[in-house]
Formats: sequence, structure tokens, C-alpha cells
Amino acid sequence: MAQTTAELLLAEIAALPSEERAKLRALLNRQATTIETPPNGFITPFDTQDSSPSLRWIEEHQAEFAGQYVALDGDRLVAHSADSQEVIAAVRASGLNGLFFTLIPPADAPPFAGF
Repeated sequence: MAQTTAELLLAEIAALPSEERAKLRALLNRQATTIETPPNGFITPFDTQDSSPSLRWIEEHQAEFAGQYVALDGDRLVAHSADSQEVIAAVRASGLNGLFFTLIPPADAPPFAGF
């Protein structure tokens, strides 16, 4: 297997279309601000800039993912599972920050009234 060097990687990045370079820049900027998980195991809540694409995605796909936890990057599904820890592990592995994370309730679940 060929070894990737910084020079080769930079050459490949330079060859990308400007839109793809902008996506890469945004991803790297998000990773640079990733917050470490504290020793108690709780994840610091992410501050999503605009949740409307994620909310739209949930509305469109709620029947398909009912009863599962989902992590969304805007309107892009990053991970899903009935086990929240699996989704959290996938989010950590992705290196993304600012994700929308929620449980999509089952269709037959009673409405949440708060407490």
C-alpha cells in the first residue's frame, strides 16, 4: 500500500473543485473546535447553527426511523440505531461537530406532555 504524504494529500486537495475544498475547510474547522468528552462520559451538547434542515429530514423520514436515535448533519443522516451509544460512537468516529441528535419516537408513542 502506498504511503500518503502531506505533499500528495495537498496536491489532491488542490485538484478538488472549489465547492469540495469549501466542504473540506468547513469539516476541518468543525473538527478543530471539537470538544473532548469529559471524564463523566456525558457529551457536551452541540450547538447546531440552523436546525430547520434536520427537522425537515425528521418529518420526511420519521416513519422509516421510528424508535431510533439519529444523528444528522443538516439534512444528511450520519448515524442511526435503536441504541443511543452506537450512534454516539459513530458520531465520535465521524469527527463531526454541530450535529443534530435525537430520538424519533415510535408512531404509536403517546405525545410528550412535558414535566
